[in-house]
Amino acid sequence: MSRFEKIRDAIADTLNVSADSITETTVAGDLPAWDSLGHINVMMAIEAAFDTMLDPEEMNDLTSVPKILAYLDANDLD
Repeated sequence: MSRFEKIRDAIADTLNVSADSITETTVAGDLPAWDSLGHINVMMAIEAAFDTMLDPEEMNDLTSVPKILAYLDANDLD
């Protein structure tokens, strides 16, 4: 499973949306459920999916699939 697929599935499961509605360019504003509380839940799901811990400052910046992918790439997380 690719990084994108793991991210897509984590977001879809967390926000109860169709995985098909999430693309490699999706931003938080594209999904109504990705509000402030949804964002915290998405970040926890990303932590679980990639077995990592995010700093609160990092969490604030990870507001889109491209930013999450870039973070994972930069930190070599699969």
